[in-house]
Amino acid sequence: MLRESKGHCEICGKVIIKQRASKKYCPECLKKRIYNRSELLYRKFQDARKRYARNHYLEKPVQVNIGADSGNNHLPEPSKDKLLALIEELNKFTVIDQKKNLARLLK
Repeated sequence: MLRESKGHCEICGKVIIKQRASKKYCPECLKKRIYNRSELLYRKFQDARKRYARNHYLEKPVQVNIGADSGNNHLPEPSKDKLLALIEELNKFTVIDQKKNLARLLK
């Protein structure tokens, strides 16, 4: 005999009778869920991204690596004065790892 318990639909919040532990949706939402599964997954992904950004990007970096564009990617490179100002500001709160190819820009 199956044991019945009450739960709430994860989508609309209606009270549902659960006959097994995995039932999470009312019948109406279950039909919609089949068609909107990709939308639900997208929302969960976006929520996870926001939580990650809130928890990690607001922290100060442990180390910053600075180097020149040596991969021929045609990236804009700052002037020597701007680089020195950047390095000075970053040194106030983190460790700077200057790559070998940065010497070309600091001449």
